[in-house]
Amino acid sequence: MTGDTILLIGIDNKKVNLNQIYEPDRYSRLQELYGEESVFLEPYRLLIEDFEAESVSVLNLDAWDDLREDPELLQQQEFTYILPLDLRLSDSYDDIFENKRYYYVQLLVWMTTQTYSTVIVTGQHAQNFNTLTEYLDYEQEELETITDSLSNLWKNNLIYVSNGLRNFTQANVVLAGALLNDIAEYPLPDVLGEAYWDMDYSDVDMDMVWFCNHFLRETTIENLKNFSNNYLIKSVLVDRIIKWLKRHWPDWNEYIGTAFTEYKLMKITEQTDEYLKSLVDWIIYDYRIISVTTEQHPDSTIGIHIHFEIWPKFTTEKYVDEVVL
Repeated sequence: MTGDTILLIGIDNKKVNLNQIYEPDRYSRLQELYGEESVFLEPYRLLIEDFEAESVSVLNLDAWDDLREDPELLQQQEFTYILPLDLRLSDSYDDIFENKRYYYVQLLVWMTTQTYSTVIVTGQHAQNFNTLTEYLDYEQEELETITDSLSNLWKNNLIYVSNGLRNFTQANVVLAGALLNDIAEYPLPDVLGEAYWDMDYSDVDMDMVWFCNHFLRETTIENLKNFSNNYLIKSVLVDRIIKWLKRHWPDWNEYIGTAFTEYKLMKITEQTDEYLKSLVDWIIYDYRIISVTTEQHPDSTIGIHIHFEIWPKFTTEKYVDEVVL
């Protein structure tokens, strides 16, 4: 476990803790508050018991429009995975002031732009379709409805997964649980069971995670991609490494807001080097601190820019980025 946190968002029959993020301390407490028929109960149990999640919170809405009315609800909240329950990519609303249609998933992704959270969404269950072709046509249509609306957003913050497991009704919950594994390893959970349809890569040519049956081994998770146009962070495996790295940067609060000195710059450089070095042979192959520089702002404060590059696992490419203090 790497300190991952999960948020379940749904519309429950019981109007308890509406529009409040609530983290139950145990399954029985959630059961007591929301009842046996709660939409949160089985996803919570699955994550806590089968995938050993450390932290699962719930956000109970009266309607998905609640997200529109309180857009700051998630903007400052950091969760590893955000899982809307029974929300489809094509679920939308009309903005009468802008005379434009928006999608609730689009709104959720927008809410994550100041965080390192990833929204995982799924569609109708595969059992609702008579043939594989009919099912894949549905998935293609779902994806086409949302793709253009994501153009100005952090598209790596959205994953879509086929709802194609026989034993589970919410594949996004299962995928999030599977991604709680050691981020240096490919997720290979042994609880997936059988996929509803036998699919392979010749069937699927879209930004959709799906499940593959095998004759001699367990069902596997395939096509671990998000919606990004950047081929490097389009890989969920690479993207979660980079997000983990950024989420766990050293605490530089003791330096922020203090007078600038060369000693301060040296200590920040040393701490950055120690941090990145600790990740080598776990989630990165190598790293390089390109520069640590200062910039004077108009208000006379000093900003510090840490420019670095890493070689994450699951790719041969390097990733270049900058942190600004």
